[in-house]
Amino acid sequence: MGETEDDLLAERRVRWAENDVLHVDDAAFHVRFGGEIPPRELLSLPHVTKPRRMVEAYLDLLARLRPRPRRIVELGIYEGGSTALLAHLLRPDRIVAVDLAADRADALDRFSADHGYDDVVRAHYGVDQADRPALERILDEDLGDAAPDLIIDDASHLLAETRASFEVLFPRLAPGGHYIIEDWAWGLYLFARPPTSPSPAVVLFEMLLALPYQHTHVAEMTVTMDLAIIRKADEPCSPDPIRMDDAYAPYARRMVEAAEAAAAP
Repeated sequence: MGETEDDLLAERRVRWAENDVLHVDDAAFHVRFGGEIPPRELLSLPHVTKPRRMVEAYLDLLARLRPRPRRIVELGIYEGGSTALLAHLLRPDRIVAVDLAADRADALDRFSADHGYDDVVRAHYGVDQADRPALERILDEDLGDAAPDLIIDDASHLLAETRASFEVLFPRLAPGGHYIIEDWAWGLYLFARPPTSPSPAVVLFEMLLALPYQHTHVAEMTVTMDLAIIRKADEPCSPDPIRMDDAYAPYARRMVEAAEAAAAP
């Protein structure tokens, strides 16, 4: 009997091995974070540059999502490991990936070719996540009228850029879909260098202010150490871009301005 849409992820053979190697069916991924040098035998594997706890959180979340995401947008490609993992784990119809770097992620190209994802993964390089017209054009070309079910922002970790992407992409997210901002506390860690720009945490504060208003279509927000997970309301809405400062009461703008000032370097 074939897999149904909802049990597809559950049917994946997922297991962890030594050296934080994650096996998904016939593929292996090396999960590593920071400047550690991987053992020689792992150099040929796709590298997922995230803490293991974050990957485990994703595995838990994706296993619970119903229906399974079929169209995914990922901001930030880097070495391509997370894009490859999403493709192999979820087997979506399309993944649209964007990165500021102009050089292609060769490891992602090899993985896509080896596992038959050339028509699934659409990677765009040299694109700033704050370039609103470029994001709209890319989604129009790669998704057409279809709405993404899952959007992941693992790009700049900067306030203005994170906000710009959200204002363009969240309205295009499918009803009930999820928008995830990784490393939302970038620049706020006690051990980190002083930030060079305001923290993207301000965007989460704006979403909190927007929660009481149905017209914002923000249904729920879950925040963990690494991830901010925003679930969109089930009611359809216009796909046109929004402005975050239109999403909450005018007097709350002073609170956001104070937060921006406090988060500035």
